[in-house]
Amino acid sequence: MKQSLYLKQAQKLTMTPQLKQAIKLLELPIIDLDTKIREELENNIMLEKSNIEFEQNDKININKDLEKNQLEWTQTNNKKNNSEENIESTLSSSITLRDHLMWQLEMEKISEKKIFIGKVIIDSLNDDGYLNESFSTIKNILGPETNIQDREIENILEIIQNLDPVGVGARSIIECISLQLDRIDKKTPGIKLAIEINKNYFNLFTQKKISKIKDLLMVSDDDLRQAILLIKSCNPHPGLSVSNQITQYAIPDVFVKRINNNWVVELNNSLVPKIKINNLYAESINSIQEHKALKMQLQEAHWLIKSLNIRNQTLAKVAINIVERQKAFLEKGEEYMNPMIMKQVASDVDVHESTISRIASNKYMHTPRGTYQFKYFFSSNLEGKKGGTSSIAIKAKIKKIINNENPNSPLSDTSISDRLHLNGIKIARRTVAKYREDMKIEPSSKRKATRWQ
Repeated sequence: MKQSLYLKQAQKLTMTPQLKQAIKLLELPIIDLDTKIREELENNIMLEKSNIEFEQNDKININKDLEKNQLEWTQTNNKKNNSEENIESTLSSSITLRDHLMWQLEMEKISEKKIFIGKVIIDSLNDDGYLNESFSTIKNILGPETNIQDREIENILEIIQNLDPVGVGARSIIECISLQLDRIDKKTPGIKLAIEINKNYFNLFTQKKISKIKDLLMVSDDDLRQAILLIKSCNPHPGLSVSNQITQYAIPDVFVKRINNNWVVELNNSLVPKIKINNLYAESINSIQEHKALKMQLQEAHWLIKSLNIRNQTLAKVAINIVERQKAFLEKGEEYMNPMIMKQVASDVDVHESTISRIASNKYMHTPRGTYQFKYFFSSNLEGKKGGTSSIAIKAKIKKIINNENPNSPLSDTSISDRLHLNGIKIARRTVAKYREDMKIEPSSKRKATRWQ
C-alpha cells in the first residue's frame, strides 16, 4: 500500500469563543446574568458601569389593525425607578428545624449527656419532623463506648416530642397525630373518639370508609363529625411548619401587560448593571503596541456588550411571538391555551430550535394571570373536530368538569372523556386519567363526598 499526502477541502461549523459566550448568556436567567456581569466588571478593566440603558434599539413596534384581531407590540426596557413593575430579588430566610429544636432542648434542665443524645435524635429527623432511624442506629452513632440504653433514648425522645412544633419526633403518622391530639383539652367535644379512631381505625379513616367506622363504634353522626374534624386539624408534616429552606422568588425576565387594548412586552433589565467601554483606557492603549493583554480585554468587552444585545433582542422576539400566539390564554385563561411547539417559534423568529429550548428552560414571564416559565406555554396538540387543542387547555377543561360535578356522584374518566367528545375534543379515557393524575386529582371512587367532609 502506497502512502501519500493530499489536501481535502470541507466546510464545517466552528464554535468560536464569541458564539460560546452568546449561547452562555442566552441560557442565563436574570439573577445569574446579573452575577455574570458584575464578575466581568471586576475582572475586565475595559468595562465600566453606564448610567444609561443598553445601547440598542429598545423599541420594536409592530403596528397592526386591531379591528382584525391583530396587535401592536412594544418591547422596551423596564425602568429601574418604576416601583410597580420592578420586582427585586427578595430572599426570605428562616432558622432550620434543627436549630429551632436545639435551642428548646438546651433550655431544658437536663444533663450534658442527655443533650448529646437529643442532638443525635434531632439530627436523625427528616424534613417532615419524623424519626426514621431505629434506636440501634442511633446507638451506633452515639458510639458503643457511651453504653446508652434504649430506655434512655426513649426518655429523650419523649422530651423532644413535647417541644414545638407539636408532633415532631414521631415515628409514624399515627403517632404524629396522637401527639397532637394529646395536646388538646380533654374536655373538647369528640376528643376521646378522635383518639380512638386514630389509634384503632386509622386505615379506615384514610380510605374514607366513614360509614364503617360509625357502625363499628356505634356513635352518632354529630360525635363522629366532631372527631373527624379534630383529626383533620392535625398537621401530618409538623417539621415543615418550621422552614428549613431559603425561599427564592422567581424573578421575571419579561413583563407582559395590556395597555389600551395593546399587549406590551418589556424586558426586565432593572436588576442588571448597564455596562459600556471605558473610553479612557481604550484610547490610551491604542498608541501602545505592547499592551496585548489590555487589547485582549478590550476585545472581550466588545464581545460581551454585543452578546448582551443579541441576548436581549432574541429574548424579546421570542417573548413577543409567544404572547402573540397565546393572546386567547392571556385574555380568557387556560382553557383557551393554543397548542404551540418550539419548532414553530424558532421558524417565526428565525433561530435554531435549540435556542428556543435554552430560552424556555429557565426564563420567566410575568403576565396579568401570573408568573410562568417560558416552557409552560409550549404544549402538545390533540386533534379534534374544531382543530387542534392544547394539552394545557384540555387539563383545564377536565379540572372544570370535575369542579362542577355532583359531589355525591363523581364522574368517571370515561364520562369525562365522553363530555369532551361532545365538545369536539377526541381524547381517550387513559389520557384523561393521565392528565387527572398530573393535576393530582383523585379518581371518582375517592372523590365521592361524604356528609362528614
